[in-house]
Amino acid sequence: MAIHFYCPLGHRLVVPDARAGKKGRCPVCNQLVITPVPNPQPSGKSKEPSPLVRQEPEFALDDILTGELGLDDELR
Repeated sequence: MAIHFYCPLGHRLVVPDARAGKKGRCPVCNQLVITPVPNPQPSGKSKEPSPLVRQEPEFALDDILTGELGLDDELR
């Protein structure tokens, strides 16, 4: 079976299944293309949360802006 798709400039391409997910060049316009994967399957690996932990800032920006704008007198 073959994979049918279009290059970025609209040229119709037909490539063998073995090229799925691989880079190549359009033979007409020489544009870089990545052959699509027809039916991608999930890897089965469990998705773990990002190792980056969201940290709260040490100061409250609202408090700083309120003081700078002189709004704290209006709120009291």
